[in-house]
Amino acid sequence: MLQRFGSLTFWSGSFFVLTLAFACTAVLGLIVTLRARTSNVRRDIYVHALLVSLANTTVAAYLTYWGIIGYRSWT
Repeated sequence: MLQRFGSLTFWSGSFFVLTLAFACTAVLGLIVTLRARTSNVRRDIYVHALLVSLANTTVAAYLTYWGIIGYRSWT
C-alpha cells in the first residue's frame, strides 16, 4: 500500500487532488450557506446547513495547518 504513495501514481495523485477539492468545496459551501441567509429557507434548515459548513471548513483549516491538504507524497 505505501508503495502506491511513494511515487506519482493514480492513488497519490488522487489523494493530492481530492484533498484540494475537499478544502475548496468546504469554503464554497460556507460561502453559499452565508449567502442563503436572506433567502426563503426555514430557520432550522439554515442553522443545520451553517453548522455543517462551519464543521467542514474547520476540518479543512485543521488539515491545512498540518499540511495534509495538497500533500504530495511523491516528493
